Amino acid sequence: MSKQVIIERADGPVAFELRPDDFTIDPSHIDLELCNLGRTMLEYGELETELRLEFERKDAALEKLEADIDMLLRAHFSNTGVKVTEKKLECEIARNVTRLAAVESKAVSNRHWNMMRWAMKALEAKKDCLVALAYRERQLMKADEF
Repeated sequence: MSKQVIIERADGPVAFELRPDDFTIDPSHIDLELCNLGRTMLEYGELETELRLEFERKDAALEKLEADIDMLLRAHFSNTGVKVTEKKLECEIARNVTRLAAVESKAVSNRHWNMMRWAMKALEAKKDCLVALAYRERQLMKADEF
């Protein structure tokens, strides 16, 4: 089962596949896996950072959109002479189609960012296991020498 995250870049969305082999350990190549893990973690870490920034940008854009909608609604109600309560304004803002699309987009970015954060945690766990396996292997080799 493949997992992927979508990163929204200036030149368009880019899909990144989370490769299952990056999260498994081949016991016959512990040293090789340990040596290559840094490159893999850097790649995933850069993507996690990019996804976090994407989420934060969308969060800020959503706040601005809500403030703009609030201002427009207040101006509209003021011009029409209709009295409006804060609750009514909140409801009108919540129903706004543009805002709903922005909320959904932010949620998708949050999901991708969280998936990449969990991928980083899995890579950290893999690193710990590889270090322990490499240590155990060296201890066994030392025991055979005596």
